[in-house]
Amino acid sequence: MIQIGDNIYNSVTGTRFHILAMSDSGFTIEQTVESGKKQSTLNHMHRTWTENFEVISGTGKYTLEGKVSEIRAGDKFTVKPGQAHIHPWNTGNDDLHFTQTDTFPTPDTTAAQDTFLAFSTTFALAGLGKADHDGVPRNPLQLMATLDFFRQHGGYIPGVPLGLQDVLIGGGGALGRAFGYRGWYEQYLPNRK
Repeated sequence: MIQIGDNIYNSVTGTRFHILAMSDSGFTIEQTVESGKKQSTLNHMHRTWTENFEVISGTGKYTLEGKVSEIRAGDKFTVKPGQAHIHPWNTGNDDLHFTQTDTFPTPDTTAAQDTFLAFSTTFALAGLGKADHDGVPRNPLQLMATLDFFRQHGGYIPGVPLGLQDVLIGGGGALGRAFGYRGWYEQYLPNRK
């Protein structure tokens, strides 16, 4: 399973997660986004989670509710539940470093672990050439299984009714699982050797 101190790296997007803290009330990670890479996450929202970001070094941009803003060392911003956003991406010549702290409104013993299990898999698939240039799994059944894993903890695509996503992604995830696809795979866990 995922542990505090683990690093999860996406060679396609140049993004590294270093896990600083995990509990049933949230998690904190330090993210590094390499210079010359494009945005590392897609536009999304969290139904109940609050996310706080603080830039340690470098320069970048992020999107909140469709508005693009610039950031640099010392800047902070908060994403409230239900707000569409894209995590910071690098716009400078040096690596962008920032912390991200997600807070859950009610204790959830599996949300942090599940989130990083899914990211460890999507990042590994990207490194194996099984994801597009955005790091999204190419196989539609794998994509549905992954999206369904995030949806179970309130992660959604903005602009599409949540009930419709529950039906389509929930059904697609069930179909993917019926064909042997999962939201995460043990072989893609961080190597601690």
